[in-house]
Amino acid sequence: MNHQPSAGPARSRPLVRAVLFAAVAAVLVSCGDGGAGGSGRSDGAGRAVPASRTPTTATTSPSPTTPSPSPALTLPVPSDGTDTELCRDGRCEVRVTEGDTIPVPARSGVGRLTVTSVGGHTVMLTAPLIQSQFDSDGGCQMSVTGPSDEDSGSTDLTCEAGTKGRVNKLSLQLLGVVGRAAVLRIGLAASGTGA
Repeated sequence: MNHQPSAGPARSRPLVRAVLFAAVAAVLVSCGDGGAGGSGRSDGAGRAVPASRTPTTATTSPSPTTPSPSPALTLPVPSDGTDTELCRDGRCEVRVTEGDTIPVPARSGVGRLTVTSVGGHTVMLTAPLIQSQFDSDGGCQMSVTGPSDEDSGSTDLTCEAGTKGRVNKLSLQLLGVVGRAAVLRIGLAASGTGA
């Protein structure tokens, strides 16, 4: 009896290879990104989950904020500009710098004011007192020299921005200081001693 070799195992090899290839391809697809538009995810049954159903968490980083620039410090615009001569009648609002002089009426009880220093939100002034009595409301820091038999004395004033002060019948208010310039408002007070 002649036995011929069986063709069964030879025929099954291409089938095994095809099944093996299909299994490897399935594993690669489920582990990869699933192609363009795929999610690379699968549900518990091994089915691919569409990208639109994949939960995502959006993370937004706060946009960098540029700090807003602080407003530039500016002086108020004085009604009389820098013309200190307009203070001679006892009412003015002027911009001054160190060394400026401000004439005021004699009835104020104070002589010509001299600006001795401007800066750091402070203005320093000096003025002769033209009467023997001295009166002040203490709005600005003041020091008084005299009076003596020969001299009615003088006063040094240190005023900070926003303060009001009165010396005899002269009232003054420091409206603002920026850098080396300041704006002063000068008037005649209703109260106070003096002629």
